[in-house]
Amino acid sequence: MQLASLQTLSDSWVKSWQIPAKLNPWRWAEENLEFTSRVSPLPGNYRTTSTPYVREVLEAVADPKVRHITLCWSAQSSKTTTALIAIFYCIANDPGNVLLVRPSLQAAKSLAENKIMLVIDENPALAQQKTGDKNDYQKVMIKLKNMVIFVRGANANQLSAESCKVVVLDETDKYEQYKEEKAEADLVSLAYERTKFYKNHLKMDTSTPTVPSGVIWQLYNEGDMRLYMMPCPICGAEFNFCMKCFKFDSDNPKQTAHFECPHCAGKIEERHKPQMMLNGRWVAQNPEADEEHRSYLLPEFYSPVTRWGELAVKFVKAQKLAKMGNFGQLHNFINSSLAEPWDPTENARRDIEQLQALCDDRPEGIVPDEAVGLTIGIDTQDLYFEYVIRAWGRDNLQSWLVKHGKLDDFEDIYNLMRSRFTSVSGTKQFRITAGLIDSGGHRTAEVYEFCRKYSSLRLRPSKGERIMRRPWEISKIDKLANGNPIPGGVKLVRINTTYYKDFLAGKLALNFDEPGSYRLHADPDQDYLDHMCAEYRNSKGIWVCPSSRRNESFDCEVMNLTTAEMLGLKFATAEDKKPDTPDAPPTPPTNPVPKKKKRLPIYHENPYTTGIE
Repeated sequence: MQLASLQTLSDSWVKSWQIPAKLNPWRWAEENLEFTSRVSPLPGNYRTTSTPYVREVLEAVADPKVRHITLCWSAQSSKTTTALIAIFYCIANDPGNVLLVRPSLQAAKSLAENKIMLVIDENPALAQQKTGDKNDYQKVMIKLKNMVIFVRGANANQLSAESCKVVVLDETDKYEQYKEEKAEADLVSLAYERTKFYKNHLKMDTSTPTVPSGVIWQLYNEGDMRLYMMPCPICGAEFNFCMKCFKFDSDNPKQTAHFECPHCAGKIEERHKPQMMLNGRWVAQNPEADEEHRSYLLPEFYSPVTRWGELAVKFVKAQKLAKMGNFGQLHNFINSSLAEPWDPTENARRDIEQLQALCDDRPEGIVPDEAVGLTIGIDTQDLYFEYVIRAWGRDNLQSWLVKHGKLDDFEDIYNLMRSRFTSVSGTKQFRITAGLIDSGGHRTAEVYEFCRKYSSLRLRPSKGERIMRRPWEISKIDKLANGNPIPGGVKLVRINTTYYKDFLAGKLALNFDEPGSYRLHADPDQDYLDHMCAEYRNSKGIWVCPSSRRNESFDCEVMNLTTAEMLGLKFATAEDKKPDTPDAPPTPPTNPVPKKKKRLPIYHENPYTTGIE
């Protein structure tokens, strides 16, 4: 009897020191987690039936052989939720300090406040790990009984302190890019340094990709590159959803979208998708990769909230715009829907022969009869101004170079803005509808004063910025003492140069006879051609100009393209109003008072009424 008691005590002692078997993370989550409407648009118990592709990923979180998980996933694919489920599993089953990093501290705190803390509060399996001290429960540091969750923005100063067992990096491709001149290492490497004291650590990164050199695409290729393979409901052979197998009628994409099996050519409709996904499995495409690093690629075709028809419509629209030279939506489709990188070297360079192929037979200064209006872009230099005047058609942003040159002073700009340009047939007279003038450099105050003084010319000051949310924005410069804008005061047009240079490069890549082509007149001067070929897009997708090259004309064309979009392609033409009687362009007096003109129809019809005045 005594021996039996000793054996029981010995067994209990041994068992207390054994590492407990890890539970299946996704099954644990389904049994223990419930999301309210404050956390998820689909409230209720957490389920993986509509997203079975997350099961293996979550199982990898508890796999002692896996130390690194990379999710190169599309939008609407549950990548951030999957990363959070991994954190919740650790809280309840495998505690250890966690470092969660998002592109900005504001974004990180928002995720902590609106998801992590709410889920912990509302689920008993997690709430029991709280300390009870409200000071331990902060947006930037969530202290629990057995671990701490450090919530940080992607900033070197915020990533160089804590040692953590788990590091989760969300939306890595939105982090600040590494620069050699900075003393710190790149942010991803810096964050992963926090795990080096833990042999059983886990590194997890998620993002939609951007460019081939982007962080998430590089990490995906370093891992075992898994694709989600599913059996065809017709022949049983496995394949993955990809653009190559996606079929639809371009005239009716929403109703005809389907997949075609690459093995039997069978038509697979969306009703087959749920069962196919439940029967699917992840298959590694790079078996030579380190077994500790699993990487997963998932396009939006798998998303439970996105219909195939919607993706087909989105692609058709993007493709149509790309044929007119605007690659913005196609770029977004490839990144956000296909979860593939956009190649920034496409249309990255131009040569003079390519531009000369866009020449028609018009002399310089003559406007095509089919044009409906003119815009001007003026680049400001210390000793002169460079300008480009461009004519625009009604459809597809079709345009023609009218005139390029240099001006000595603001008086020359005034005279040029008042000039008239004749059509090829001689039956139409055009004046410049509107334009933008660069306000950067050393002449900002002069440019503002000129635009303020001659507001009737509809010439706005502009400033280029490489990173912006929108293609263009208006900033009010002239303000009263209370901060309110002065009526009729100067407004600065901020230009997203990355967007419009990509747009312009796409336009210049179109053939002469394609809709939306960017045509030149018969004899463009050498300076214009050289400037238009100077800038190129590097492997990181950034537009650069070699120090030995000039790019003023390219900048002028960016301003022209911006103005055309701001006007909404609704120009005043000779048919809209009678042309003025030709007269000599006036020289501005010492204190000129511009003649008040009737506002052109475009500003009443244009939804961006404040865009140009």
